[in-house]
Amino acid sequence: MLISGADKTSYIYDEFNRLSEKILPNANKEVMSCLSGGYLRSLEMHDSKAMSYEYDKRGNIAKQLCTFE
Repeated sequence: MLISGADKTSYIYDEFNRLSEKILPNANKEVMSCLSGGYLRSLEMHDSKAMSYEYDKRGNIAKQLCTFE
């Protein structure tokens, strides 16, 4: 948890100690999901948009998708 004055950002980690959720001071939330190997699969921003990633065989980001609700 990071606290600056009255603002507080909370961090939640999965069973592999990878960041899985971040709750911001304005109550917006970011939820991350990972593929095996620790690669970021998606980042959902619970304010208006979600990000998804596709990887090539070498583990490089090949495609980034952004959707708006």
